[in-house]
Amino acid sequence: QAGAATAGIPVIFLSASGTIDDKLRGFALGAVDYITKPFSEDEVLARVGVHLHARERIARLETMVGQRTVAEASAQDPAGERGFRAALEIIEKRLAFPPSLQELSRLLGLTDRRINEIFRDRVGMTATDYFSEYRLETAKRLLEATDTQIQLVADRIGYRNPGDFTRAFRRRFGVGPREFRQATRRTGGGGA
Repeated sequence: QAGAATAGIPVIFLSASGTIDDKLRGFALGAVDYITKPFSEDEVLARVGVHLHARERIARLETMVGQRTVAEASAQDPAGERGFRAALEIIEKRLAFPPSLQELSRLLGLTDRRINEIFRDRVGMTATDYFSEYRLETAKRLLEATDTQIQLVADRIGYRNPGDFTRAFRRRFGVGPREFRQATRRTGGGGA
C-alpha cells in the first residue's frame, strides 16, 4: 500500500511476463502501465513522460471542470476503475490502430455510454476525446525525446496521412510537429 508521500507516484511494471492475468494483477495493484520485455530505452522513457504529463493534465482538468478527483471516482466505482485501466491498456497497445468507441465497448463488454461516463469521471472528457489527446501527447513526447522521423511518429499514433497529423498537432499545440521539435532542440528540451 502506498503512503501519503508516495501515493501520487505512477508505477510502471517492467516484466518478462506478458500474460493478461499478470497484467491485470499489475493494474489491480495500481500500476499505470505494464511494459513487457524486450523493450527499448526510448519506449520506456516515452511512456514515463506520457504518464507524468497525463497526471498533470488530469489535475488541470479537475481544477478547470471541478470534477471529482480520480481517487474519489476510483473509490466510488471500482468496476469503472477496472474498465478505465483496461481501456488504457488497449489504447496503449493499439496507438497505431486505435479502436473505435464501438470496438472498445465490445472488447470491454461495456456500453458506449458507460465507457464515456467512466472517462468523464476520471479525466473530464469523453473516451474519444481522451484517445485523441493521448495520441497527440504521445507524439509530443516522442518528438521531444527521440530522433524518430516525424512520419514514423505519426504512423505510430495512427495517422497515415502526414497532413492530418500536422493539422491535429498544430490545433492541439499551436505549432506543427517540425517546428515543435526544432524549438525543443533549441531550448535543450529534446534529443535522443
